[in-house]
Amino acid sequence: MRNDVATILLLTVVVWLLAHAQPVQAHKVHIFAYADGEQIRTESRFSGDRPARNCEVTVQAPADQEIMVAGSTDAQGLFAFAKPKQGGDLDIIVSCGDGHRGSWRLEAADYLDDRPEAHEHLHQESRQPASPSAAIDEARLRGIVADEVEKKLAPLRRDLARLAERKTTPQDIVGGIGYFLGLAGLAAYFRYRKGR
Repeated sequence: MRNDVATILLLTVVVWLLAHAQPVQAHKVHIFAYADGEQIRTESRFSGDRPARNCEVTVQAPADQEIMVAGSTDAQGLFAFAKPKQGGDLDIIVSCGDGHRGSWRLEAADYLDDRPEAHEHLHQESRQPASPSAAIDEARLRGIVADEVEKKLAPLRRDLARLAERKTTPQDIVGGIGYFLGLAGLAAYFRYRKGR
């Protein structure tokens, strides 16, 4: 009978651990995407900042899951494609085989062009510049400034995405060891009580 109780307790603990297990990060590929001029660039890597080389990348619209772009990463884990003209959010998925997979949702606001010359055809009739050369120069200047600002912001966005990733810390490891030691102590306590 004592063995039956111990077996039931052990099975209960195992079932509880399986039910509350966290996903394993060993098969996760981290991907980051950002707009750079007329292209969208992606960077894919494994844990430890190792580039995800020659991995399949697919770009699809979240609404209908239709694949819009497909390709593969280079030796540095990079992939680039032209911005879609129709807009909308994009799901960018990298798959390296053997269950190694990661995804990134790039919202339309993060890559759509909101510079004045991009929408100039919509407002041509409503605004008449003082001189055509001044309007062209202003639009060109705005475009150059927007491109340069985007180039400077892209590394910051990449760093923010890396900071947002959940990483295993020494505190997590010690906590996990303590958790298992606590379970072992609990089992030893019950075994001791049964022996009395």
